[in-house]
Amino acid sequence: MNETQLSKSIKKMQKDINKLDAKFTEHAGDIGETTHGIPSNGEAGFMPFNFYKGSHQLFEKREWVTGVNVNDLGPGFYYCANMLGIPNDAELEAMATIDVTIYEDDRKEIVYTQGMLNRTWKKMLHAPSANPSDRGWFRMVTSKVLWQGALQEVNQPQTLAEPINRFREIEIFFQSTTGNLCYTKFDSGHRTCTLEASNIPGAGGVASITSVEADLDLRDVSKFNITSNHSIILTEASVGDANVRLIIKQVNGIL
Repeated sequence: MNETQLSKSIKKMQKDINKLDAKFTEHAGDIGETTHGIPSNGEAGFMPFNFYKGSHQLFEKREWVTGVNVNDLGPGFYYCANMLGIPNDAELEAMATIDVTIYEDDRKEIVYTQGMLNRTWKKMLHAPSANPSDRGWFRMVTSKVLWQGALQEVNQPQTLAEPINRFREIEIFFQSTTGNLCYTKFDSGHRTCTLEASNIPGAGGVASITSVEADLDLRDVSKFNITSNHSIILTEASVGDANVRLIIKQVNGIL
């Protein structure tokens, strides 16, 4: 490259730098629409126009609706209260959000979420011409592990990751030393719970049933404690104590 060519390249580079600097100066302090404007004429700046046109509600405030049936809503994103056709276990007057998606022209997916309780239900209108047109609402469950371990001793309080009264339900996974794997679920408003398991020997063993019980104390909502953990053995001839205990494996909270 000779001196003349080098000089031309430097001038062109400087011109490009000046243009770029002018663009930055033009938008200094601008945010949102003042930067690129609304893509009303097919020019969306950083965003493809077809994407904006089909999904613009993702970037706007949800539309307020009330007193209408959720099944009749068109595709879009809404917030609402006092709606018709909501889940039976939802609160009528509670504010909620609704997401509606249409596929294959008349098939519909509806997601209904109550803000205060943070509970979500889903319904699929997959066969709108059928009777019934759907299988009803299904609540989408979210759970959190509050404790994990292998506890069988009594009077050894265990600290939970969160208080149980932050959750709607509590589920407990446990097992017996004879190998039974067990599960129970109860309303978080309960402060005591009795776990049970039984073991019946297979063919060829002594005809007996080992029945095990463990009592849990959850009055301190941030802890749980086994207050009793014992078993009895039943045979054709007698009833007596058995050295079998239940083992608590995991405690979950369900929203």
